[in-house]
Amino acid sequence: MKTLYIHIGTPKTGSSTLQHFFENNRETLLQKGVYYPADISHERYGGYESTDGNFAWVTRLHPDMEEVRKKVQGMFRISEKVLLSTENIWLEIYDKESFFAGIRSIADDLEVKVIVYLRKQIDYLESQYREWVRLILLKESVHQVCDFNNTVLKVVKDSLDYYAVLEKIAQAVGRENIIVRPYENGQFQNQNIVDDFMGILGLHTDQSFALSEKNFNPPISNPALELKRQMNASAKAEQKIMNGCFYDILMQDGIERAENGECAHFKSLLTYQQRQEFMQRFEEGNRKIARYYLNREEGKLFFEEDNVNMQANAVSGEELLKQTIRVFTSAFLENYEKQTFVESRQRALDEKVENFIIQMDKMAKNQQNQIERMMKKQEETCREQIEDIRWQMQECTKQWTGMQKELKEIKNSSSWRMTAPLRKMAVFFRKLKYKGR
Repeated sequence: MKTLYIHIGTPKTGSSTLQHFFENNRETLLQKGVYYPADISHERYGGYESTDGNFAWVTRLHPDMEEVRKKVQGMFRISEKVLLSTENIWLEIYDKESFFAGIRSIADDLEVKVIVYLRKQIDYLESQYREWVRLILLKESVHQVCDFNNTVLKVVKDSLDYYAVLEKIAQAVGRENIIVRPYENGQFQNQNIVDDFMGILGLHTDQSFALSEKNFNPPISNPALELKRQMNASAKAEQKIMNGCFYDILMQDGIERAENGECAHFKSLLTYQQRQEFMQRFEEGNRKIARYYLNREEGKLFFEEDNVNMQANAVSGEELLKQTIRVFTSAFLENYEKQTFVESRQRALDEKVENFIIQMDKMAKNQQNQIERMMKKQEETCREQIEDIRWQMQECTKQWTGMQKELKEIKNSSSWRMTAPLRKMAVFFRKLKYKGR
């Protein structure tokens, strides 16, 4: 029996961490009977750490189902168990029933297991809100986004009804083949999402696996978040330019605060009442998920409860000012460092150009001297040849003058005059001989 595991996220449920673990341990997984294919090349987007995974080509390259079937069939030539992962399926494939029905038809003996982690909807929305602010220049407040009539929320509103989405997938693969895991540390195996996922595969993370301590999707702190939101509202820079200038600086604050255990700077931006009101929309669907997919008769999907005294973790003016000073001082110093580096490179380049010009000038002078020497030598050779020709001409002139003088003397001699009739007769007979021919 072939088994195809398809991990579909959802977004903001540790997909980056899992996918980096799969990529870093591809060979070890294969040795244990699970094949995680390499990523099929496509243009990535969305952030500094993409969670496209190795199955995102179905949404990025838009192949037809026949092409998908052929590629997946080829994967099973390597192993009887194949693992594919991308959270893009959750948001970007709208006709999930047809998609998974096509996947199911790859082979008669194929068992399809869909793995999905679900995060409490309000926590997912707040986490996604942070992403929107830091990456796509969102300027609305979190309270505006939580309004179900807000155009921003409409982008993901349908995907928040987890039960409705799961039921569409279940129409193709069956509820029994959808593995639902609540995204809460207390519900993870060993309170670790990697161990939890490995348990689904029937494996455990022993010493043969390489584990990473890096947080592949670090949070942005509340003060940095509010500063970025206000920058988004006031700045007219393009998204790429804005993120290129400030992304790393803003995120560094969150990384340092997390390492120092300052968790208050990542807490909810909403009050207890606001969170409860938002979650009421999904209570019935969540209960059904707990009952039908997790066999929990009590209908409890998420165990972590909000504190009734929870207040919105608002950012004070003093915190915002400190964050502003930190960010723009860091940006100034970073720009100064880059400028200093550029200037040093420019000086080095100018020096190289100057040395090059000097070398070229020397080469030009050497070549000029060589040409001058060659021309002088050729000039001397030509002069010698001219002098030799002149001497030869003088000798020829002397010989000609002597021959003219000698001829004149012969013509003036008495013997020449006496033999003149004979020469005329010789000429006459030669002419007769010529005519006789």
